Formats: sequence, C-alpha cells, structure tokens
Amino acid sequence: KSLLKHSVILSLSMENLQDKVAYFDSIDQNDDNDNNNNSTNNASLLASRIAVSTPGVYALNIKDNLQPKIDFLRKLWGCNNNDDNNNDNNNVLFSMQLKEYPSILSFSLQDNLQRTAYFYNQTGYISLDENWNL
Repeated sequence: KSLLKHSVILSLSMENLQDKVAYFDSIDQNDDNDNNNNSTNNASLLASRIAVSTPGVYALNIKDNLQPKIDFLRKLWGCNNNDDNNNDNNNVLFSMQLKEYPSILSFSLQDNLQRTAYFYNQTGYISLDENWNL
C-alpha cells in the first residue's frame, strides 16, 4: 500500500536505499528497556518506521534535506549533544521521538518546522534562543 502511494521509492537505487537505512540506523538508539533487550526487532527500528509510515522520506537527499532537519529537531527537542554526560540519554530520547512521529521528516524545514517553532516561540509556548535551542 505504501509503495503504491510512493512509487518513487521503486525508482531509487539499492545504494541510495542502503545509504538512507545506514543514516537512519546511525540516528537510531534503543532504550535498554525497549524491545525486551532485543536490538534486532525490526518493528522498532527507525528506518523501518519511516519506510512504513512515510516512505517518501527515502527520496529526500541526506545532506541537503534530512541532515538540516535532524539538526534542527535535535535543537528544538532539547536533544543536542553539547553535554557529554547526557549524550546517550539525548540520543535515545531523540530516537524515540522520531520513532513516535517519523512523518515530521517529510515536512519542509523553512516553510513548516521553523515557522511553527517561531510561532510557538513568539507566543511564549516554548522558549528558544537565537539558534533554535530549547
């Protein structure tokens, strides 16, 4: 069903798909309590969640599209890796949030994500600094 809606996935090279899976795997972190300690549970993998819920994300360019969104979302969700003591916790938290709502990667960074964050910042619902950090 997903492939019928997003047939562009079928036109992607195997190398392109493998690069995306590797990229999403590099972001993916498993909580020790997640999966009953089974780190190979495919249903919980970020790459699988994205493929099932928002397969069109696989057609996006990593460097020009996905990486800037990931960087922005890390800042917005307070999951920056600025504090070495909280690196693992931040990575797990960020991964869990992306797994919960993977379709956020399909949104436009400038036209949707940043504008929405700006609006919430202006209304006082969230408090962001000038670099979009929470």
